[in-house]
Amino acid sequence: MDIMKTIQRMFAKQAKKMSNIVGRGVLTMVDDEKKMQSVQFTGLADEAFEGAERMQNYGFSSNPLPGAECIIVCVGAARNHPVIVVADDRGCRAGGCEPGEVKVYTHEGDFIHLKNGNEIHLQTKRLFLDVEEDAILWGKSVQIIGDESVHIETPNLALGGKGGEQGQAQMAADIKQDGSIESSGDHKAAGVSLINHPHSDSGGSGNSGPPIAGG
Repeated sequence: MDIMKTIQRMFAKQAKKMSNIVGRGVLTMVDDEKKMQSVQFTGLADEAFEGAERMQNYGFSSNPLPGAECIIVCVGAARNHPVIVVADDRGCRAGGCEPGEVKVYTHEGDFIHLKNGNEIHLQTKRLFLDVEEDAILWGKSVQIIGDESVHIETPNLALGGKGGEQGQAQMAADIKQDGSIESSGDHKAAGVSLINHPHSDSGGSGNSGPPIAGG
């Protein structure tokens, strides 16, 4: 018996088995309704696979488009037990990240870009925030810019300084008010005080005193 040939045959069998452990494929369909996402994909020589599980990192979920490329790991080197460990789509991958940066994106161009310098850039067409209880936006300077309008809908609106202190509000706009206005302080229009302005005496003897508060 040729010992070398026997050893070569043994190693050839193992080498073929090892070559089946990791491979590349192309996704053809994704089923995202199951507890573990299931996919169909084609491998080498157009071999087709159905019902393969796609593992994703905890807390993250995505549904890649058909045509996305994937890396396959065959458990126990068995071609009938493939698992997808990563998938990427070069057709819509969002680049432009500097070293150390992270970007979450979709094929439609929406993205969240965690940039260097502690800056986060979010881009989308419509944004919905559904907060069940409290929402707090805190910063040294906060701007809200609406190119067409800004709408606030609430049964109660409170504006004030930090910690309940009296603040200042400035508006460069025309104001239309439905309902009454109650104030504990004075109102001035074009420099004229609502509380302390006098009126000309109709009798011609001079000016009246300031207005008297009503009951």
